[in-house]
Amino acid sequence: MFEQSNKTRISEDYDLLKYEEMVGSFINSKLSNNLIRSKDFYISSLDFENIELLKESGMSINMKNVLTNDYTIFFRYTELGCNTCTEEVIKLLNTSNLKLEYLSTYQSKSYLNTFKRINGIEQDVYNVPLGQDLFPLDSLNIPYFFVVDKFGKVVDAHIPIKEDLKYTEEFITSHVKRTELF
Repeated sequence: MFEQSNKTRISEDYDLLKYEEMVGSFINSKLSNNLIRSKDFYISSLDFENIELLKESGMSINMKNVLTNDYTIFFRYTELGCNTCTEEVIKLLNTSNLKLEYLSTYQSKSYLNTFKRINGIEQDVYNVPLGQDLFPLDSLNIPYFFVVDKFGKVVDAHIPIKEDLKYTEEFITSHVKRTELF
């Protein structure tokens, strides 16, 4: 019995190390996009009826009320994640015409205000309350994009790679073109 539980623990440890290695290195876009689509980190739709966000004012808003078009693009980050990664992506976003919604998890309103000022974010940033994960991917504290249709189906997703933002630029450009059609 001890031998079986030890094998299970080793298997679980190996899987954890494998994911940490993939997430930590982000060597290429194929690897990161496979990660976001892997069975452990990806879900195909969100239950917008039951996801409550907080506006910067502190008022609660249902996520379905944040949807803007047939397709809504979200950029998700946390104050615990890689700020350098997030800032590099926001620099790209500031030079594009992409319409999106920012989702963050932060505990300090002053942190958010400073972060927004430094990064030139003028629109509201919705707070996902601490402990409420949208995707299992949230547990990794890395920034990512996801695109949902008006029914809550996730139609696209992307994890930016700080060391190679070419794929993030392509993702942004493709969605700028898509949003111009609507």
